[in-house]
Amino acid sequence: MVQPPQTDTEGGTPDGIHNPYFVDATKPSSTGKKLPSWLDHFNAKGIKRLFKCSLAVWLMTLLMLIEPTLIAIGRATFLGGIILFIAPPAGIVFTELIITITVLLGCALSWAWGVITMKAAVATWPQADKQARFATLQQEAANTTNPLQYAKLQILNGYMLDTNVTITYFCMMGLFVYFMARLRVAFPKLILVQVVASIVTVIYLNAAPLLPTFDGTVAKVIVIPCSVAAGIGLVCNILVFPTSSTSEALDGMRDILALMPEFLDACVLGLKHPALDMSEAKLTGLQTKVLSTYKLLGPLFRLLPIDLSVGRWGSDDLSTLNEPFRRLTMNFIALTDLYRQNQVRKETSIDALNRTRAGNGESNSDQRTVELGQHHIDRAVDFHVRSNYPSRNILIKECIQSLVNPGQHLIEACKESLQAISETLNQAHALRKNPGRLDMQQRHAAVRSKLYEQRDIFMTSTSRSLPEISRKVFDEDGLLRGETGIISSFTGLMPGILLQEHLSRLPDAIAQVLTRIVQLEGMRIKIRVWFPSRLIALLRWIGHEASLHPKCQTQDA
Repeated sequence: MVQPPQTDTEGGTPDGIHNPYFVDATKPSSTGKKLPSWLDHFNAKGIKRLFKCSLAVWLMTLLMLIEPTLIAIGRATFLGGIILFIAPPAGIVFTELIITITVLLGCALSWAWGVITMKAAVATWPQADKQARFATLQQEAANTTNPLQYAKLQILNGYMLDTNVTITYFCMMGLFVYFMARLRVAFPKLILVQVVASIVTVIYLNAAPLLPTFDGTVAKVIVIPCSVAAGIGLVCNILVFPTSSTSEALDGMRDILALMPEFLDACVLGLKHPALDMSEAKLTGLQTKVLSTYKLLGPLFRLLPIDLSVGRWGSDDLSTLNEPFRRLTMNFIALTDLYRQNQVRKETSIDALNRTRAGNGESNSDQRTVELGQHHIDRAVDFHVRSNYPSRNILIKECIQSLVNPGQHLIEACKESLQAISETLNQAHALRKNPGRLDMQQRHAAVRSKLYEQRDIFMTSTSRSLPEISRKVFDEDGLLRGETGIISSFTGLMPGILLQEHLSRLPDAIAQVLTRIVQLEGMRIKIRVWFPSRLIALLRWIGHEASLHPKCQTQDA
């Protein structure tokens, strides 16, 4: 929350600003040093995921350290840890189930194709040549102290290699690798099938050609560790901090809503003190956070029809919030962009004035340097210089001041509505009863009514004040007043008109979300298990062009 600033005179700039979106904001006192931005990203959710993934890798490591399990799984037990690093159990339960299935499918496909290849390769070796090679090996082994051990070592060293067998393995397994690559291109979400299948293929390219006879279990040395790792990841995801796409979508929407109130406080300060400059970098960072968080909601909403969750709301209920929430995000971004563009224009005007002063100082000398695109630069400088005159600045100040009182009450109503939405989203998947549910629903309905009321008051007030101010721009004949050598004073009205438009659209978008929220509060009372509603959506999701953990683009307005 923003602390009330202290001013010395009415309309002056405040002595202390604690809102971070302003250039002259007072930095909060910190007792210690902060981590760099690329490291300072851990939160409760991230720590839970880190613990879940670390637990899975730790369990797989224990299987390597315990000798009986190491012997049972095989010498490639370490491969299970690599699989967990490739596909950690950090996502939702359904995604981890898909990961487990894809790992097992990759193992099964490669193993099955390898068995077929081994059958074909052994059949290409002439029986007479094989028997002759065996006889020679037996004669050499008979002269050693341990014939059986000697024969095994010789076979593994390539004594029984045959050209026909090696070529068969190479061609058929190479064809399989090509098919897996084509499968990955056609269905990007099956990337793990291709990766795991390629890992198992190594056995049939390196070890299988050395064997003189058919051995259908040669691939189990790799298949078993991969399968064990997939099972450990699935169990850890189910038993340790399980999440669903519904709960993740609710958390994502709450994260976006949490970014809005502080900026709305900055809007109130900006209305009261138009001379304050907002930080363009902070506004750009806010837009980036909102849009990046919203992009993560895309794959979650696509998973809703095939999601299994426990809570008050089902996937169909949450899907109805997709479009209203998109409009809310779009209107909030538009409001932040309005302030950002105003700050850019203000900085451009200051730069233009500085260029003009510098140009006047060098007008009598030949030291002026001509830059690339100098003509366009001069025209832009001329526009900003001609539009920077007292009457225009007075109009801007009057327009903004006409929005202060109704705008402040409207923004407070918007903040209360955002808090009500966030509170409801938090209760939607809480696995405990809410004794104050009816009171909360009535309170949220009252907040919605207040939002509509303040929005109507804002529109009524500004629709009277702005036309009164605009009369100063037009003469008795209804034509724009103008002065020689300056830009039309009508441009002084535009900041106020644009701000009024954006401030009126934001509560409309918030009201749409809050209306649906209040409806769901009345409809969904009990906690229940929500099963997948449309399994056909699974095929659509697999055929989508995004990866296994897709990041969708925001929808166009």
